[in-house]
Amino acid sequence: IDNLKLNYDNVTRTTSNQLGVDIRIPGWGDPLVVEYIDPSKASPGSYFSDIGNMLVNDLGYVRNLSLRGAPYDFRKGPNENEEFFAKLKTLVEETYAINNNTPVTLLAHSMGGPMTLIMLQRQSQKWKDKFINSFITLSAVWAGSVKAVKVFAIGVPDAWEFRKDNEKYQLDFTAPGVEVHCLYGSKVQTVEKLYYKPGTAIDGYPQLVFGDGDGTVNIRSLEACAHWQKSQKQKIYYQGFPGIDHTNILRNHDILAYIKTVLKV
Repeated sequence: IDNLKLNYDNVTRTTSNQLGVDIRIPGWGDPLVVEYIDPSKASPGSYFSDIGNMLVNDLGYVRNLSLRGAPYDFRKGPNENEEFFAKLKTLVEETYAINNNTPVTLLAHSMGGPMTLIMLQRQSQKWKDKFINSFITLSAVWAGSVKAVKVFAIGVPDAWEFRKDNEKYQLDFTAPGVEVHCLYGSKVQTVEKLYYKPGTAIDGYPQLVFGDGDGTVNIRSLEACAHWQKSQKQKIYYQGFPGIDHTNILRNHDILAYIKTVLKV
């Protein structure tokens, strides 16, 4: 775990790997690198594998042709992922071209939702109308998570500086301008508030108050996509699935069936 740690420099406003550690994101465009986040392909490393297998076996998608993967360094904020945004746009255009000019459906999970949103916000409506069919999001973290705030509040002294570096992305919630299918879990106990009793130091341990969400992301954040309904002409579909947590949404049968229905059309 220590090898994955990022060191933040509040003078240069950038992060760096641990001394002597070089981390690279393999297999750009290859769906297998997001279907399994461990090269052994053992079940603990399974990520998009259930969705990938369903698309290949049931709908006839072909890996590295009609089914692509777009991995990125999840440790870094949008301000340090400029290369990802450029490469994702190019990957969309390439996939469109090699599939007889067929518009692309984007599928993202968790922080992949807002990361993909940033890419879409940067494109013209003409580009989106040509290249994008729809945007399916699973457990997208549209408006943050109190669970993440808990980690920062208890043990990351530079968290506020890091937040300031990415504040412009957090404040821009412009609609994507494409059809959206926003799916998320609900009715799972999720940290909603951090309550510091009078006299408790900020570096002390607050009382955790729980509310609705998917166990990681709060319901207000998960449902934030609904705000786009009045901001764009393209359809916004959003649906909560009770009892499904933040990661199990990737292998839930109801979710797979929903995705299958959208992509059959």
